[in-house]
This record gives sequence, structure tokens and C-alpha cells, in this order.
Amino acid sequence: MRNKIWKEIWDNKGLNHVVSKSDLHVLDGWDDLDRSQYGELINSFLIGSQNFLKGNVRTIELGCGSGAFIAEMKSKFPEINISGADYSEELLKHARKAHPKVNFYNIDLRSSLETWKSKLKTSRYDVVFSYGVLFYLNNEEEILSVLSNIKEFLNPKGRIILGEINDYDKMDYAKVVREGSHKNVVNKSPKLVADHLYIKKELFVSFAEKEGFKVQFLTLPKWYEGSKYRYHVILKSL
Repeated sequence: MRNKIWKEIWDNKGLNHVVSKSDLHVLDGWDDLDRSQYGELINSFLIGSQNFLKGNVRTIELGCGSGAFIAEMKSKFPEINISGADYSEELLKHARKAHPKVNFYNIDLRSSLETWKSKLKTSRYDVVFSYGVLFYLNNEEEILSVLSNIKEFLNPKGRIILGEINDYDKMDYAKVVREGSHKNVVNKSPKLVADHLYIKKELFVSFAEKEGFKVQFLTLPKWYEGSKYRYHVILKSL
């Protein structure tokens, strides 16, 4: 299964690599970007939410890896109250070292709601982030399960902000691009390069209509290769 294969990859990466706090984004998979480029990428994800995130806003990042996104958020919003959760304990070791005052939880997002409740100490959040994570899940059913679980932890008028989602309508193009830009990986494991989940925008539109959210889609910076086949999503609770 896709999720299991990628977990092994992230565990091995966390176990076998050492990076500085300023290069956590490399450990989390953005090794083709420098820190400033990664920061610009995160800015594209936060369009329309900057004012909402000021002050002691309670947030959590699901799929936080080694804590690169959290480092960026704490830099941009010093007063933000942010936690992290990830299924790779090896990556979480790096996150805890980089952010000793942040709470981190070891949890597989595919877990049941009961498991989420037992793992996450805080019952409600103003914002739930997940950046570059959903395409590692196995199918749309798992996506919907994650969204439903997130809703249970969201404060009234809260937001779900999801970054770098593979567009189902651009799947063929994306696979060609990824195979071309990951030639060394293709030679070792051709299946992994293309083995991402591609998600229709309609899934988020349908979820929003059913569960009482307003949905907004954002684009990625044009200089970024993934901008040709990925999008961001903001779900605002009504």
C-alpha cells in the first residue's frame, strides 16, 4: 500500500540524515529548494489567512515531519500556538530537537477518530494545517475520513488549510514531469515516483457543501514545478 511504502521511506530518511534547523525542509522532502524558496512556497499557502493567524491562535500541523513548516510558521507568527503530528517517530525526533517547546504527537492520520482523541491532548483548534501530505494516502475514502476527523477538532469558525494537493485532472502530465525530474529515483524504484494520490477538486467542494464549509482553491508560485499540477485548499467553517 502507498501509505506503508512512504512511511518506510520517511522513517529511513529520519534515521539516516542529519540536518540543521535551517534545513529541515530538505529532510521533509523539499530538497530541491533553498530556505527562501521554501518560505515563498509556504506564503502561497497562507494567502488570505495571515490576519486570522495573528495572536495566540491554537493550531496543529498534521504530517509535520521534522518540523520545517512549524519553523516557518513560528518565524512568520511568533505568538502562534502550534503543535505537530506525524506517523514517523524518526522524523519526530528531529522535530522535537528543533522545537523543544512544541507538543508533538505520533499518529497515523488514517487512524480512527477514537485514536485521534486518545493521541491529541487538545480537543479543539482554530486552524488545522496539512502541507504536502494527502497524496501519500491510499484513496479518496481515506481523505474523507481525515477531513471528517479534523472537523471534530475544529473550533467554530475554524479553518482547515491543505497544501500541495495533486490535481486529478492533471495526473498524466504530473507523472511525466515527476519521472523527468526524479531520474535517479526512477532507476531505483520507478513505481514510487508516480505513486502519489491524485485528488479531484470536486471532493473538497462536495465535503464543504455537506459539512458546512466555504471552499477556496489557491495556486502555487509559477516558478515552482509543482504549480503545474498541484493546488492548495482552504476550508472555512461557516
